[in-house]
Amino acid sequence: MAFISSRQTWKEGRIKSRSIGICRLGNDMPHSVVHFEILGRDYESLRQYYQDLFGWNLRQPEPKIQYATLDAEEQGHGIGGGIGVVREDLKPLLTIYIEVDDIHAALAKAEELGGETVLPVTQIPGWVTFAHFKDPEGNVVGLVASEAPSAE
Repeated sequence: MAFISSRQTWKEGRIKSRSIGICRLGNDMPHSVVHFEILGRDYESLRQYYQDLFGWNLRQPEPKIQYATLDAEEQGHGIGGGIGVVREDLKPLLTIYIEVDDIHAALAKAEELGGETVLPVTQIPGWVTFAHFKDPEGNVVGLVASEAPSAE
């Protein structure tokens, strides 16, 4: 799995992450959905499919990683997301990411309520801290920390 982010900046009460198009709307809704990922086996075909279907302007911020991003701010509304390659041991999947202040506490609560950790808390320095859990029905959901980790 690939998840690419950039430094977050405050603008008019909203956090914007230009690289992955995260658009966090202040206090409108606690634990908002802030990002999506669509992952499949054939990156180029999947990317082209969604670009043609919806007219999305998908960018590949890191040429070495098969992951394209959709910037919500550039699109004018909605949330940003990404199209990428799924790990070989997984089926193609769609994941939504929910923003939380304390990712460890949120993951523990998901387990306490009957969920299961799929991907433990993972940090990409300077970019993003995220995790995946499976709900009691088997849906995989992503968590993303409100604050980007330091680059160190």
